[in-house]
Amino acid sequence: MSILVNPDAFPQAIRAVYDLAKVFPGTAEDFSRLLVPHSYLPDDDRYRDGRDILKSALNEAKALGLIQDRDGTISAAQAFADDRAYLHGLCRAVLAQEEKFCAAAQWFLLQDAYRAPAVKTFDEYQKQALGITAFIPNATQFSNFERWMRYLGLARDMAGAFMPDPTRALSYGLTAATDVGEFPVADVYARLRDALPALPAVTNAVIPSSVSYALKGLMRAKRCVLLSHADAEKWTLTLPHGATMNISHIKVTKVKA
Repeated sequence: MSILVNPDAFPQAIRAVYDLAKVFPGTAEDFSRLLVPHSYLPDDDRYRDGRDILKSALNEAKALGLIQDRDGTISAAQAFADDRAYLHGLCRAVLAQEEKFCAAAQWFLLQDAYRAPAVKTFDEYQKQALGITAFIPNATQFSNFERWMRYLGLARDMAGAFMPDPTRALSYGLTAATDVGEFPVADVYARLRDALPALPAVTNAVIPSSVSYALKGLMRAKRCVLLSHADAEKWTLTLPHGATMNISHIKVTKVKA
């Protein structure tokens, strides 16, 4: 079942399942006993939600390739070095397997990253026939989309508005896709899009505002340096209030947290 369709597919629950499978492989009964111990209280349906969330987390973690079930024993299918590696791996798996989610994320990351949108609810998106409704058909799936975009580092909240912001995802992507060094911006962006296909394509060498916002943030965090060499092809960052900045190369200065 898709993470968009399944309201019980909480990313935090999937992480809990993965962490347990990594250190303590066991049966589904073991996972229920350790992660949802209150579900064993007799004659009490108040804790049914916990059992449902665990079941969804196990199914989604397996579908995303995070865990495996061999003869009834659940264990981690991948070994991530740290939180950054886990989140990058999860993001890649979601974007690779969830076509509608990836398409909706691409649309969303093309929106203005500097100005809070006038629309904030799915009903408002639907009334204005905005593009995201081609991929997200109802309010429940939109709520799931918001939850996962924030968790995967592709969005942020600003003054109560849901805003495009792939800063954290790009930070993970730099770690995985690029070595320390200086590279043409076109090469870096191509590698990042291979790792994170939700990033929008660049048109006429103009980088969308959400990615521009993220790159500037990573530069402030000293994760990279944005350079402009006179004799090299330029791409344009989209900045607030109609401002722009031309860059030709990205120097990756730090790839580990």
